[in-house]
This record gives sequence, C-alpha cells and structure tokens, in this order.
Amino acid sequence: MATDDDAAMPPPIPTADTFTHFQDTLFSRVVATVKTAGAIAASDVSFQRSSDPAFNEGLDEVSARILGLANQLLHAAARGSSDIATPARMRDVDDVENGWGEVVEVVDYLLEKAVSWVSTPAALTAMISALEKCTEIAVDLEHHDTRSYIGFTCLIQISSRDQDWIVDALALRGELQALNAVFADGRIVKVLHGAYMDIRWLQRDFGVYVVGLFDTHYAAKALGFPGLGLAYLLKKYVGFDADKQYQLADWRIRPLTKEMFDYARSDTHFLLYIFDHLRNELIARSDPSNPSEDRLQRVLQDSRETALKRYERESYDAATGLGAAGWFNMVARDNLTPLQLALFKAVHQWRDNAAREADESTHYTLSRRQLFGIARQAPTDVETLLKVCVPTSHVVKERAKELVELVKSVIENPPDETVAPAAQEASAPEMELEPAPVATVPIIKTDIFAPAATAAASIQAHKSAFWGPVAGISSRWETGAVAASISLAVELPPLTAAVWVTPGEKEKAREAVVVVDPGARVEHQYIKGAAAQRKKEDDIIVVKALGGARKRKMPDDEAAPATADAEAEVPAAAVGESKEGSASGEEKEEQEEDAVALEPSRKREKREKKELRREKRRLAAAGGAGAAGDSGSGDAEKPREFQAFDYSKAPPVFNGHKDKGRWRDKKPGQQQQFDPYAKSGDAPRGMSRGQKERAGKSHTFKQ
Repeated sequence: MATDDDAAMPPPIPTADTFTHFQDTLFSRVVATVKTAGAIAASDVSFQRSSDPAFNEGLDEVSARILGLANQLLHAAARGSSDIATPARMRDVDDVENGWGEVVEVVDYLLEKAVSWVSTPAALTAMISALEKCTEIAVDLEHHDTRSYIGFTCLIQISSRDQDWIVDALALRGELQALNAVFADGRIVKVLHGAYMDIRWLQRDFGVYVVGLFDTHYAAKALGFPGLGLAYLLKKYVGFDADKQYQLADWRIRPLTKEMFDYARSDTHFLLYIFDHLRNELIARSDPSNPSEDRLQRVLQDSRETALKRYERESYDAATGLGAAGWFNMVARDNLTPLQLALFKAVHQWRDNAAREADESTHYTLSRRQLFGIARQAPTDVETLLKVCVPTSHVVKERAKELVELVKSVIENPPDETVAPAAQEASAPEMELEPAPVATVPIIKTDIFAPAATAAASIQAHKSAFWGPVAGISSRWETGAVAASISLAVELPPLTAAVWVTPGEKEKAREAVVVVDPGARVEHQYIKGAAAQRKKEDDIIVVKALGGARKRKMPDDEAAPATADAEAEVPAAAVGESKEGSASGEEKEEQEEDAVALEPSRKREKREKKELRREKRRLAAAGGAGAAGDSGSGDAEKPREFQAFDYSKAPPVFNGHKDKGRWRDKKPGQQQQFDPYAKSGDAPRGMSRGQKERAGKSHTFKQ
C-alpha cells in the first residue's frame, strides 16, 4: 500500500530504453488532466469550493503542483537558450494571466527547435526512416551557380507535419541517392514550389527522381492569385515576411549563419500548411464534370509534366549560337556591324572555354555588358581591355594578353561585308517549298457585251492560279456548264446618249441647232424627249417634321439639279421672247408655275414670287424692260436682310419680362431678330427660400 511519503517522492528518471514508454504515459496523463480541467471549469467551481471544504483543499493542492511543474519546465527550457529570458515564477492565477506572453515565447522556442541538421550517414538513415511513415512532405533546394560553371546543390530542406530537416548536400553528396526510397514513392506527396529547376538539380547531382509532385506555383496560378511566388503565399496564409536577400547567398559557407539557417528552414516549414489551404480552395473551385473548370486536375497535370522532365546538358554551338548558353539570344536584338559581330562571337566562345577550365560561371568571367563593350571598342592592348572589363574577374586578369591577341586576330582578318546580320545567320534553315503550279490563262479578244460561249469557256479557269486545285472553297473553280455571261472584274465607265446615235442623226442634229443665249442652259437634242418623264420622277414630297411648325428644307446641292431641269423644259421661243422683254404676263405666269413646281417648300415658293414681282416693279419704274426680262428667269435671288441684335437694349435675363410686342412694328420683309436670351426663362427654377434642408428626417419619401 502506498504511503504519503511514497507519493511525495519524485518519479524515477527514465533511461534510454524506458524513455519511449515514459513519453507515451506522460502524454496520456496530460490529455486526461486537460479534459478533467475543462469539465471542472464548465461547472460552478466557486459554489463547489464553498459547499465542499475537502474539494477546496484538494483543488488548491493540485493547482500548486501543476504550477510548480510548469515553472520547472519553463525554467529548464529557458536555460538552454540565450535568445529568450527566463520567465518569472508563477504562484497563482493572476501570475499566469499576467505572464502568459513569456510562457508562449518559451513554447514557440521549443517548437522551433524541432529541426535536425543532417550531415552524417546515420542521421540520413534516421531521417529516411521517419519520412517513409509520412503521407506528404515539403521539399526545397538551395543551389549555387555564381562561382561555378555548371552549379551544384548545397542544401536540401525537408519538412513533415512534425519536424524539419536540413540536409548538408556537400557533406553527403555521394549518399543522397538513398532519397529515392522516399522521393520515388508515389504514395507520398512531395510538395514543392516552382519545382522546374529543382527536378533537374536532383537528377543531375544525386540521381534522385520525384514521383507524386504537387507544385504550389501551379496552384496559385490556377486560382488566379496576383502573386505566384513563395513569398506571396507565406504572407497570404501565414503572415510571414521572407527575407529574400539570402536567395542568392553563397550556400557553400559552413557553418551557416543563423539568418541563413532560418531562411532555409522557412521555405519548407510552412509549405505543408499552405498546401492544405491551396488544396481546399482548388477542390471548392473545381468542377469535375467540366474539364475546363477542373482546376485541381489541371494543377496535378502540370505538376506531373514537370516531374517527367529530364536533365540534359546542352553542348555549346559556336557556329549557330543556339541554346541556353549560346550567343544568338544575346545579339538578336542588337545592331552590330559584321566586324563587331565577329568580335562578339569570338570573345563569347573564349569566355565559355575559360570559364569551363576555371570552373567559374560565364557571367562572373565576363558579363553581358563587358562582352558588348569589347565588341564595340575592340581593345588592342591590356590597359584598354581592363578599363572595359570593370569589375575585372581573376580569369580575365590572368588571361588578358590571350584575349587581346584574339581581338587583334579578328581585326586583322575582318569578315566579308556582305555577311548577313546575326539574326539571319543563326536562323534555322528554311524549308524549301515546292512552288504551286501557275495556270496560264490565254488572252482572248471578244465582245464584252455579248461574248460567245466558246470564248467564255476559254477564259474561265478550272483551278485558282494562286492556290492551285483547292477543292470545296468556291464554285468558280468547279467544272460545270459555262455561263453565257461573264462578270467583269473592272467596272466600265457610264455610257452617254451619244453612243447610240448614228452618223445620219448627228448631221440632222447639227442642222437643227438654234443659236441661243450663252448664259442659258443648252438643250441636248438627244434627250429632249425624256424631259417630261424625268420631271415626274424627280418630284419630291415634303413631310412636316413631327412636333414642329417648320418644314424640311432641301439642301442647295439637291435643289440645283431640279431647277436646272425645270429651266430645260422652257421652249426655245419662250427663251428668246424673255431675252427681248416682250413676253406677256400670262406666259410669264406659266413659266413661274413650271419653275415653282419643283421647289421643295411652299415657303420658298411664296418668297420667290414676291421677290420676282418686287424686281419687276423696280425695273419697270426705272424703265429697264430688258433688265426686267432677264430677271424674270428667276436665276438671281436677293440676299436676305438681317438686323443685328442690340445687346445694350436687351432686358435683364434673370428678372426681366418678355416683351410680347417687340416685333409689332417691324418693317415688311424684315427678318426677326435673333435673341440669345429668348429661352433663358425656360430653365428649371431652383429651390425657393421657404424650402430649406433640415437636419434629421428627409422629405424625399413621405409616409
């Protein structure tokens, strides 16, 4: 039977063999304690304390033991790190509430310490054993190619739901092929972001292949996010700001700095959490019945195609310059002379060979700007070369004389000036297309108004002269009955009446010519008979515009032909009498009626009559009968009289009243004055002084 002394004794310290059992037992008891505390908190603890003294004493004793255990754990965790302060000892509920921030800081530190640095084969084996039990893992790589010709992988970051691993790829370069046990297992989902290059680096450096890839870059793209980078996803779902200044850091450094270590870990630490959110959004916004709207399937397909990519190193092609490391893409948009282009190609090839021998990156050896500087300036001495290549790499410094001699050799043997530009030299050979057969159509002279059937058959072709025998496009090239008429491609000029006149009719027309006034319109002898019929066809019906008293007026360019036709209807005898001034009043009235019949408006008809009578009276009074006869034709029109508006005598706009009798004393024939303020009083009135806006209730809607 256990005594009080046995209960007060601390539990034995677990050994390495019993630690797993001790951890499981402790975890189960902590869960039970939390459940009991939650059940007690739901009830009225204060009432139980006051009604049951034994319950009150037991609760205080258990609370003191829990606080003591929590203080020991917090102090032990804080002593292991210099980054966090040791929290104050908690004695009651108030201390727990006031010092909760310090407790959270220690707990976060303990969770962040769940990361392992893998640099030995034993640690690698333990990591692989733990990863084989997972259903999804997050993977990322840190690559270095700034000071290497090809580049190599320095770090591999792997995270599960419970732990993070950072693998030293430099120390375990020959051992990492064992990762295929996890990476090639299709039952384990590998979550990567932007895995296009990671897939190639794993194949090139370690012979590791990825099966079961989920690329979060494609997920962000399918969901239409404004940002597709990992930094955007970290900020969106976690609120974590990634410091991208270490993205191009020198990952060969050992040991890693704390900042570089935290950056490498953050790339995969939150990636599975982001994967959960992206997967849920893809499922919610996908329609499996509609392939075009199945976003999840699209992301899986894109990820599958990325995982199937194979690493293949492209060889350097100095002749064409094609490929990722070639010179073609660099000079395609620059206008270089043939000599400059030859220098650029020679120096570009020298850079590739020198960087390969020194195991340096081509950009570090000679940058793009330095390549174009050498091609344009063509330095022939070391001093000028070093001024162009600033900053200067150690490769250029050590082999400067060699590079200068190369430039001199290109200058001494210049290329042919007729060489095509680089874009034409490096273009892929064009396919030689077999020219389409051209159908020769014979030129046959025939009557265009009544072509014979044989002539039409010889002109018509059964296939296109440009496209060849293209079937099913147009019936023009199909074999069939030949039409009797051929549609002309060029429009003919309009035919006149003189075309149909015989030589005999022309002689009669010359004899019947009557000498008339040069100012009058000459009557065409061959279309005189059609005047009456055209008069009826040219009649214009004027319709009043809706909603107004004015009538539509015909433009002058439309009214002129009608007037000319009316003048042509006047007999020659009448024209002569009018010229002599001996026409009677009845004949003049008939001429006026014929001319007015074609006017588009009754108002214009009245005005013409008044002006004609006024002109006749004036000429009769002056004794100019001949002049009155000339004016009787109605060709001249008296200009309208307008009276300028006097702004100084105009009434006020806002408070003035309209003068209704203002035009009562106007002279006959005088146009009404234009008043710019005539309609100013018709504008809507503003709010009266009695209607003011009041605070509170609105008067817009009345109940």
